[in-house]
Amino acid sequence: EHGSFSWFEYGAKNREAAIKFFEEVMGWESQTNPMGEMLYTLFMKDGEMIAGLYDLPESMGDVPAHWLPYFEVANIDNSLAIVVEQDGKILMPKMDVENVGHFAVIQDSAGAVCGLLQSKPMDC
Repeated sequence: EHGSFSWFEYGAKNREAAIKFFEEVMGWESQTNPMGEMLYTLFMKDGEMIAGLYDLPESMGDVPAHWLPYFEVANIDNSLAIVVEQDGKILMPKMDVENVGHFAVIQDSAGAVCGLLQSKPMDC
């Protein structure tokens, strides 16, 4: 649904320590697999995917480890246009993730960062 939380992602400086921490503290299960040229960890609770984890690339410099919430949008192109109209910034332009949809990372006019996700329709 447009405007709802749809995904949470952790940018890690120390993958193994972060995985262990969230498995112990939250009781999550994890599964790490290659995704393109990187490793991506899925966190699951009761068999349901609830969040992901990736290693922060060197290009992100001093950006600390962090959680990034993603909000579902009905049309990512329209939402990105509105971000710019409202004095926000597009920090990472729209990208496609196969079998997932399109996402981008934005910063609002007050400086807070979040992701936008336009999910691909699910085949039922």
